[in-house]
Amino acid sequence: MGVRISLDDLRGLIVRALTNSKVADDIAGVVADALVAAEADGIASHGAARVPPYAEQALCGKVDGYARPTIERSARAVINVDSN
Repeated sequence: MGVRISLDDLRGLIVRALTNSKVADDIAGVVADALVAAEADGIASHGAARVPPYAEQALCGKVDGYARPTIERSARAVINVDSN
C-alpha cells in the first residue's frame, strides 16, 4: 500500500531530490512540474517513478543538470536547438 501526499508536497520532494543530485533549481522545478502533471493525469510511468533514474544520471554526470539549451533560428520555419 502506497503513501498519499499532495501534489504540492510531491513537487517539493522531486525538486529537493533533483537539486541534491546536481540539477539547477529552475531546471529541477520544470522537471518536477512535468512529473507531477503526469502523476495527476494518472500516468505514473512518466511521473515520480522517473526521479531515481533522473537523479542518478545527473549525479554520475551522464546528463548535465546545469546545461542551458541554445536556440538558433536558421529560417522562418526552422529552429536549431542545441541541448548542450
